[in-house]
Amino acid sequence: MNLGQKISSQLDHMMQSTRELAQRLDERDRSSASRQRYADALDGVRHELLKREVQREKRADDAEREEQRERLRRDAELCLKHQGVYDTNAFAPFGRKADQPRSGESGYDYRRRLFTQAQAQLPSGHPLTGFAADALDGHTMPPMQEALFKALAQEAKEPSGDNLPLDANDPRARRDVIDDSTGLRHTEYRAKRSFIWNLSRPGLRVIRLADPGRGIVLAGRPFPSRAA
Repeated sequence: MNLGQKISSQLDHMMQSTRELAQRLDERDRSSASRQRYADALDGVRHELLKREVQREKRADDAEREEQRERLRRDAELCLKHQGVYDTNAFAPFGRKADQPRSGESGYDYRRRLFTQAQAQLPSGHPLTGFAADALDGHTMPPMQEALFKALAQEAKEPSGDNLPLDANDPRARRDVIDDSTGLRHTEYRAKRSFIWNLSRPGLRVIRLADPGRGIVLAGRPFPSRAA
């Protein structure tokens, strides 16, 4: 028997007792005093019913709030776990950090958001960029995440053109490399432009080729007239 049925049963019992009392009072005395006692008894029943209903609603509200707090706690723990995993395996090799979880964001939604941001670090056309993280469920996410981390590690080690800094003077262009065969460390600079790019002068437009000895134009625009 649930709580509502118990309250209903108790109420029926109290109402029955009240009616029996009223009947006995009616049989003995129909005076105003007996009617007042009958009204007081009914008021007492109503008050008790209202009190129990308020208590039941409070217990239900407390249980719902406790369930919500527990859900938020679990999501916070999951978000912290995913943040650490992606910091280490997806973003640190590129000098970045994982975004903070949003307020009220579930652990699974946060994980998919980090997955999408990590995909963007791969070069365009990579096989692991051809689908949305929303398509992954609890079974497909772990193996795809592992494949993504391996691809990111390779991209960080041998960056494609998409991930090279524009200029060799950019700190991100410097890479300390250890030779696998000798164990010696050396420094490499990888960028879309070399060091001498900034040293070279921009090209100038040639207006004319002239023979200064003879004072004539060999090609291009003629000399401006002296009258102009």
